[in-house]
This record gives sequence, structure tokens and C-alpha cells, in this order.
Amino acid sequence: MADITNRADLERLIDAFYNRVFFDEEIGLIVTLAARVSPATHFQQIVDLWAQLLFNPVALPSELIQRHVEKNLTPLLESTYFRRWQTLFCSTVDELFAGPVSERAKALALQIELRPSVPGPLTQTIGINGYFTY
Repeated sequence: MADITNRADLERLIDAFYNRVFFDEEIGLIVTLAARVSPATHFQQIVDLWAQLLFNPVALPSELIQRHVEKNLTPLLESTYFRRWQTLFCSTVDELFAGPVSERAKALALQIELRPSVPGPLTQTIGINGYFTY
């Protein structure tokens, strides 16, 4: 099995992952209805994010991460739902790829933390391996 090496690999991963998520009994409805994630609006943005994280690991603009979290992950704030998202992501990586970049992708997914940034309305921050902490 080959490692993740390019954007086409990430597109394959994200497509397979969200096909699993959409039909998952635990989080499928949350992602499709509450988070309003759809292939047409979401996939290229998330591929861009993972490409940046895996192939050019420098700090991303905070507004990109913040916008993604607020728009797409807020409904997953209950830890059991978010842990399910992480489990599905890692198992999808394992089914499709093997190698150091694949291991890094899984490690980054497991290090994502969702937490309130300030008391009050649901504003969220994301922290990945020390790269994104606001």
C-alpha cells in the first residue's frame, strides 16, 4: 500500500472518509444536516487544509481554520461525536494508505481539540500539534 503523496491522494481520502461519515449511524445526520457538509461546498476546502498540513506544515491563516471550525465542526462538539469523527478518519487512512505521511495525518487528526475560546456564543478554536492555538 502506498503513502499519501499528492493532492489526488488527499481527494481520494477525503471522498472515502466523508462517504463513511455521511452514512455513519452515530454522526452521519449531524454532519449532513446540522453541519451542512456537502461534497460540492466542503471537499475542496478540506483537501486544501490537509494539503497544507501534510505537505507544507507552516502556520495556516487563523481565519481559514476558524471559519472551517465554526461552519463545519460546531455540531460535533460533544466529545463522543468528535471522537467518532477521529476514529472514522484514522480507519479510512489505514484502509487506503500506509507510510509516514499517512501516520502524520492520523496523528494530526487525533490532536485536534475543540474548545471554547471565550465564554459566550459558540466560538471555537482548533489546536493541532501546537500549530493553531488562538
